[in-house]
Parts: sequence; C-alpha cells; structure tokens
Amino acid sequence: MLRLWIEENKMEKADYPNKMEFYEFQEIIEITPEIKRDISKRVLLGLASPKHLKVRFNNLSSEEIRACLIGSILPKKDAMFYPQKSMWGEIISAEILNVFRKHLIPFYRLRHKEKQNQSMRGEADVVTCYLDENPLIIAFTEVKTKGDIKRNGYYEYKKEMQNAEKELLKDNVPKPEILEYMHKILIDDDKYELLNKFDYAIKNPDSYKKEFHIFMIMEKSRWGEQIIDFFKKSPTELPNLTIDIVLINSLNDLIDETYEIILDIAEDVINDF
Repeated sequence: MLRLWIEENKMEKADYPNKMEFYEFQEIIEITPEIKRDISKRVLLGLASPKHLKVRFNNLSSEEIRACLIGSILPKKDAMFYPQKSMWGEIISAEILNVFRKHLIPFYRLRHKEKQNQSMRGEADVVTCYLDENPLIIAFTEVKTKGDIKRNGYYEYKKEMQNAEKELLKDNVPKPEILEYMHKILIDDDKYELLNKFDYAIKNPDSYKKEFHIFMIMEKSRWGEQIIDFFKKSPTELPNLTIDIVLINSLNDLIDETYEIILDIAEDVINDF
C-alpha cells in the first residue's frame, strides 16, 4: 500500500560532498482509509510482534485489548519528547526502506524497548541490510519526525540534521554496539541464517559495507529546501550517506489517527496470524 500512497524521486545531482545522495518522497494520492489502516497495522507490528500480541491478548475482550494497548504497548501522546511521533517515524522509515529499497529488516527495534514511552537510547533508530549482496551491506538510519518546525526554519532543520549525523557517527566504527545487541535478538528469535551473517560481520569487521541514512519526515506545508544548501556546503565524515526527505500533508493528524485506528483493528490483526 505504501507505493499507492507515496512515490520516490531522486533529487537532482549536485556537487554534494562525500557523494551524498538525496531522495524525496511525496504523496501521490490523498490518503485513503485503506492506506491508513495499512499504516496502522505496520506501526502496531513495529511495536509488538504477532506472537507477543497473541499471548498478551489471549482470552481478553475487545475492551480489555484496548485498555492493554493504551496502558502498556502504545506510546502516550502527552509523554515527554513526543514518543508517539518519533516511534511512528522510525517504523515508517524502516517500512519505506523495505518497500522502496528492498532492505531486509532483521528485527524490529521498538519491539524490545524497555519502557512504554521511551525508545532505546544510544543506538541507530533503524538497522537494515541487503542480505543477498556480497559483501553484506548493513544500513544504519537516524530518523527525525517533525510536524511543527516553522516553514523555512533553516536553523531548526540544520540542528536536526547535525544531531542525526552525530548519532550515526557512533556507528561508523569497526564494531558498532547495535550489532552485538542484534546478535542476541537473532539468537532469541531463532533466525539462524541472519545470525550467521551478522556473527561473521561482528568477527570480521572488514567483511561488510556500511550505508548511512538520515530520514526527515516532515509536514509538507512547512518544508523549506534551504537545508539542502546546508548539506552542499557541509562535508560529512559519514561514507555512503543518503538523505531521505518524506513530505506528508497533515502529518500530525495522520500520526494521531494511526494510533486511534490501531485500537480498532488490533483484534483483527491478531486474528490474521
């Protein structure tokens, strides 16, 4: 459904430092109830696995399922640092990489968060890979979801981009910490084919290639292209960096609707598995 809703366009090539690439995603149709439902399902399953949901909601009534979702699984709208928005952005970014770039999602990071309203700290927001490439390519992604930056807010964009790059630099090392964490998760999930590839990568850091992505998910009406000029003038230490700009109309409203829809569809989603 994502391809029915948004399209990807590579932005015009310029003299970007370190061979950076820029892509823009924009809506091609007004979002439909079916697409909203698809997005809501993706967000729910990004927060909790089908197995977890089936066990957690076993023998619960519809009202009890809603109460459980609100009380322990879905981030709260009024929580500090707006986790509803940031988690939504992380999940949708991973799904975009999967659908448009054919990235494999080895594990859903937010399924393993320790607190309802707090994402995992100190790690890349999204880690994906090209499993069939030789050498293996592992992509590290930082996501910024902003529906409230003022139009053409150059310095606000600049700050967000700089913060994202700073976080990704932590993974531009021979042995990023997130890979060790993923190794443990893949063992627990019995994903042995993936485990063998990541195990080899950890033991042989020169055996795989790194990609880096910065996703900016923005309210379309508030986007200003000056940030592109900032990157043209600002060399980065990150190799193979791609900037992905996702422009969405009424972004904040869509995020709110997503969580409301989850409350209505969760029972059906569980029964599908």
